[in-house]
Amino acid sequence: MSYVSCRLVAEICIVAEGRADIYPRAAPTSEWDTAAGHAVLLAAGGLVDGPDGEALGYGKRAFLNRAFVATSGWKPPLLEPFIEPFSGGGELPAGV
Repeated sequence: MSYVSCRLVAEICIVAEGRADIYPRAAPTSEWDTAAGHAVLLAAGGLVDGPDGEALGYGKRAFLNRAFVATSGWKPPLLEPFIEPFSGGGELPAGV
C-alpha cells in the first residue's frame, strides 16, 4: 500500500488510470474542483458517489460537495456516518 498526495483532479485520475482503487474525500470541495476528474473517471468505468451513496450531483445551490468517494467501479461504503453535518459558513446557506 502506498499514499499519494496531489491535486484533487489528479488524485481522481490516478483511480481512473488503475493505480489506485479508491479515493475518499471527507471534506467539502467545490463542484468545479471535481467535475473534470469525475468525467475522466466515469469514462474509465469508475464511480464517484456522494456521502449518501448516490452518484455525486452537480448544480447545488452553493456549488459545494460535502464529501465524496471515487472508486475504480465498485460501490464504496457510505461516508455519511463518518462525517460531521455540513453547516454552511460565511454566506453559504446551511444544509448545502
